[in-house]
Amino acid sequence: MALYLRFFGFFILCIFAVVVVASYWIDPYGVWQTNNNFPRKVTASDKGRHIKSYQGLQYAPEILVVGNSRVEIGLPSKHSLFQDKVYNLGLPGSSVVMQYDYAWHLIQTGNNVRQVFLAVDFADFLSAKAAIANLDGDWQARLNYFLSKPHQNNRNIWVQSPEQLKLLFSQSAIFDSLKTVISQSQDLNAISTNGFNDGRLYHSIVRNEGFGSLYNQKLIEIQNSFRRPGLRFNSVGREFIALDTFLQLLQTKGIAVTLFVNPYQYHYLDLMEKNGLQDSFLEWKTHIQQAAAKHQMPLYDFAIRSDLVNSPAILESRRLQDNPYFWEPSHYRQAFGKLMLDVMQEKDCTINVNGSTLTLCKLTMP
Repeated sequence: MALYLRFFGFFILCIFAVVVVASYWIDPYGVWQTNNNFPRKVTASDKGRHIKSYQGLQYAPEILVVGNSRVEIGLPSKHSLFQDKVYNLGLPGSSVVMQYDYAWHLIQTGNNVRQVFLAVDFADFLSAKAAIANLDGDWQARLNYFLSKPHQNNRNIWVQSPEQLKLLFSQSAIFDSLKTVISQSQDLNAISTNGFNDGRLYHSIVRNEGFGSLYNQKLIEIQNSFRRPGLRFNSVGREFIALDTFLQLLQTKGIAVTLFVNPYQYHYLDLMEKNGLQDSFLEWKTHIQQAAAKHQMPLYDFAIRSDLVNSPAILESRRLQDNPYFWEPSHYRQAFGKLMLDVMQEKDCTINVNGSTLTLCKLTMP
């Protein structure tokens, strides 16, 4: 009986070891960077906040893209502007404080980043009047500490290793490994090993329901967001203070920064005006320009009514090529993202698109 139990235990242990090794080899979340045979991490697309710190540290980027879901899904991972290793730290649905916290941790810990492309969005800086306040004491003390402490590697293996192992030994990691293998060609969103989201779920929605489905859902969300009572921008709100402090931190670290405002499709801009936010929008842009000038960095404002932004959306279409630049009013496609990178590479807002010369942005140089 004892021999049987030992044999059975050894058998279970072997199965467990094989499963764990397979999970490590498949690397469903891209945190180990072990296998390029399964580059589309389909189960990682909704786990960005949980995995991107570890994935980013393992990838060890020299260029960092910081922002929300717009840059995660809207910028192409391959572009001549990204001549060095680039990692997309776009965090869907995150506050600016969270975006800068993740980015600063990766910069301090990895100690490889030499350039940051920082995207800002008007909606991320809006607050209700009752919620507008300076950064609370804890955050202010934390940011002051960041400014005063020497820059050093702050990787804590005793904290990080157990958390990373949960991404390997958990039951969900095992099932996600299996799903990663069988879903490589499916129209599901996937995160690449350098943090870019390919947005493939949009492909399926458009083919089955048309662009109108995406637009209708997003327009309702935008309208509900802009209808909140007392919504406005305040230059002494915690979001703008966090931005200014983050730019100061990057400057003290000697990191080159390119600041840009994400584009919005005309439906988004119309709803902004309809809900009385146009003055706040212009005030916010003025303060963003002042922050860029203060920290001596270029600012590319893509949130203008350019020809591509004003191009009518064909909502009834189920063909991906009919609306090449926007998935819906607030998320641009990688074709638009490529043009944005072209502009930032050439440092010129005029660009040739299909034989026509268009103005894509407003550029403020230091």
